[in-house]
Amino acid sequence: MTQPNLSEQTMALLAHSWQGGQYAYFWTPDGEPYFSKRYQEERIAKVSLWFPLTRRWPTVPAAWHERNVYFGVHPTSSAGEHWQRARIGTVATVNSLFAEFDAEDYGSKAAIWEHLQSLPIFPTCIVDSGGGLHCYWWLNEQYIINDENRAYMKRCQAAWVDMVGGDDGAKDLARVLRLPGWQNRKPERGPDFPTVQVMELNPRRIFPFSRIKALVDERIAEDEAHEHQRIAEDRARTAEVASGAAESLLDWAVRHANTGSRHSLALWLAGRLKAEGLAPWAASSVMREFARQVTLPGTRSLDDVEMDKVVSYVWSTQ
Repeated sequence: MTQPNLSEQTMALLAHSWQGGQYAYFWTPDGEPYFSKRYQEERIAKVSLWFPLTRRWPTVPAAWHERNVYFGVHPTSSAGEHWQRARIGTVATVNSLFAEFDAEDYGSKAAIWEHLQSLPIFPTCIVDSGGGLHCYWWLNEQYIINDENRAYMKRCQAAWVDMVGGDDGAKDLARVLRLPGWQNRKPERGPDFPTVQVMELNPRRIFPFSRIKALVDERIAEDEAHEHQRIAEDRARTAEVASGAAESLLDWAVRHANTGSRHSLALWLAGRLKAEGLAPWAASSVMREFARQVTLPGTRSLDDVEMDKVVSYVWSTQ
């Protein structure tokens, strides 16, 4: 292939996407092979090229010209290491919402285009990824991310993908998407690998965040209602288990507390409660009751903090 480059449209997409941030990066999952001591096998390195936005952007390395290349959609407040991608906690600003549409889900790219025309608002930028379309809805002002609004924007982006019918696996704030100008080199796309390219970009088609918010807040409320219902059902199931198996396990542990280490029994009890399907908060309640019942005059007191630590240990290691 000829040497890829950043077209004017791609530069415009990146410039808008990275407004207000301190750092951005290009990323490839197709780095050099290395031997993983942890997994005892050869793996391919995933590599990030981080750079400050206060200086001229670097060129994509020549070694990446025949690799899959992506860019971090949102700029960050700090740079990562060369093996790290952005984290949601470092996203600095959001200048657009995005959604990824897979041609396999819709039957064809033409069908995706027809679907886009049925949405409440048409995307500002549409990129042919080689396997579908990546769409961006530009905001007319920077949405600066802080600890107070980060969780809301995370829900907003996810709800937007749900609302427009995008790929459910591509809706996080730390998302990378394909860089136009480079090929989609997934094996199934070869041997004539398609070049990712901007199909349409209308920089005058921008939207106030209030319009996006009006569209997604109802979806967010529905998602939260479903989550509350799921939690309530989980608590009901946990309570049912706790009234049966947990009670008998607690009774057995208390009766045998004088025959061995109370700490070892606490670990055993926590492990059995986890195996019975109790949620950590419910297990902590049982464990605290165990501590109260086995703390006798003249023995070291077992407190709630110690029991909570036992639960945390068991849930993180077993």
